[in-house]
Amino acid sequence: MSEAPLSSDLLKLEETLLILEELLVNDQKHVRQHIQRLKVFYSPLFDFDHSESGSYFYAAIKSLCHYYLAFDTTSVILSERCQTSLTLLEKVSLLSLDRRKNHTTLVSELLTLASLWQLEHSLDVSDMLRHVLAAMRYDAMRSNNPNYVSQS
Repeated sequence: MSEAPLSSDLLKLEETLLILEELLVNDQKHVRQHIQRLKVFYSPLFDFDHSESGSYFYAAIKSLCHYYLAFDTTSVILSERCQTSLTLLEKVSLLSLDRRKNHTTLVSELLTLASLWQLEHSLDVSDMLRHVLAAMRYDAMRSNNPNYVSQS
């Protein structure tokens, strides 16, 4: 594969992970814009049913899993830790749709995710998830460009 599709897919992944970080902050004025961007990126894979019902985070993670794991036609290299994280994030976001019913399993999956990135010290779930997404973004950029230096 040529460099252009890799760059495009890698930038799409980076922007998606940034959007997910912002969705965790619940900045309502940008939610519609972010969802529209994700629909452009991942249509027809984007989960319109969940996105329209307000489960934006789950819809976006599910799209990422389909695009980069299940139907991967990109040349983006994801480390095993990033792949595992995507799978765990999909489980966590799905379990979060019914927290009362899934509380024990949800906590277990969150602990696994935190442990994967050595974030066990974080007591705030949203904060921990933002750190995971930022670490995944850095890891993906580093895996695809060994000379990558984080701007943050």
